[in-house]
Amino acid sequence: MPTIRPHAIRTALIATAFAAGAAFLLPGAAAAAPTDHPLLNTTCTFAQVDAAMHKITPDLAERLDANPERKGKVAEFFGKSADERKAFLAQKLAENPGAKQFLQQGDHPRAAEAAAKAREIADTCHQY
Repeated sequence: MPTIRPHAIRTALIATAFAAGAAFLLPGAAAAAPTDHPLLNTTCTFAQVDAAMHKITPDLAERLDANPERKGKVAEFFGKSADERKAFLAQKLAENPGAKQFLQQGDHPRAAEAAAKAREIADTCHQY
């Protein structure tokens, strides 16, 4: 298995959802098509995603809150259109084939649970 640089994984994961807390969000959804993740396609603002995350995944939200730099990057990411977010992720995965392979495996023990929470955030963020 190729060595995956931690920065490469972190960059790809930041791009897929809400970065600091999203370490387990993409793997379950990435197996089929990483650019079809519900949080990539959301029309919610970052404030809405953040509010939903505080309700649904408070531990992850707290970790993001504790890292203002990373939270700023996530806010910037959600300031892009869905197409721009998809293009950004595709570019990062193309630049980091090891991260892409890791994400496509989707076999992390908490991948299914995290993917379900990500979908719940994407499905409910418009309420905030």
